[in-house]
Amino acid sequence: MKQSYSGSACVDVSCSVPDLAPALRDIQIESEGIAAKNLQEIDEWYKTRFLDFNQPSTKHTENLRRFREEIGNCKRSEKTQTLQEELKAMKEKIALHLCD
Repeated sequence: MKQSYSGSACVDVSCSVPDLAPALRDIQIESEGIAAKNLQEIDEWYKTRFLDFNQPSTKHTENLRRFREEIGNCKRSEKTQTLQEELKAMKEKIALHLCD
């Protein structure tokens, strides 16, 4: 017993730490790929949303331009008609003065 208690034992514990660098690189590459894909999807989404909002706006702008042209044409035709009536009235007055 004495001998078992007084004895010493030497244990060589050699434990190697696994190299995690390749695993971390793989994780980083995968996360960068996912981030790039997400950015591309967001960019496409915003482009489609912009087009969705831009098309009606363009349509309304074209309608507004067309309505303004129609209003201008109506005003011009009313002015022309008024001027023709004034011209006719002046001709009648001149004809009356010439007759007198």
